[in-house]
Amino acid sequence: MVRKVSHFSLTDDKDKKIRELEEALWLAHYRMINLMAYEKERILSGYHHVEDLSSAYRWLGEAANALIKIADAKPGFEMGDPGTRLRAVCPLCGDGAQTPYVEGFAVPIGLRRHLMGEYNSQQCTVMAAALWLARDSARRASDPKAPQAR
Repeated sequence: MVRKVSHFSLTDDKDKKIRELEEALWLAHYRMINLMAYEKERILSGYHHVEDLSSAYRWLGEAANALIKIADAKPGFEMGDPGTRLRAVCPLCGDGAQTPYVEGFAVPIGLRRHLMGEYNSQQCTVMAAALWLARDSARRASDPKAPQAR
């Protein structure tokens, strides 16, 4: 027996499922941010004030600068770098440069590239989650039909 399904119910089911998955993704990103220590969570929760994409990237840069300031920078020789640069592991995800024998990222440039995902650097997963929330906030601010309550 062939079951007949109307096109509308199938579309409604897909739309409902998409909304459910978007909600689940939002919640996963939100919880990732909330798992951070208070000072880091406070910096990352600034995405709430984002109203458009340009302000999302401006906020991302400001958050990266604030995170670089609180990073535990150490002299390079303590982290395997014979140079005189300061180095720090990512204050959010704990990652460091992909170079053997060297820990952390050069501060501030290397750490900023990691946090921002610039210059073909692998972006910090926590910062990427925060950026996703900022973009979502911008989309909701610009779309009057988008659900506002979370």
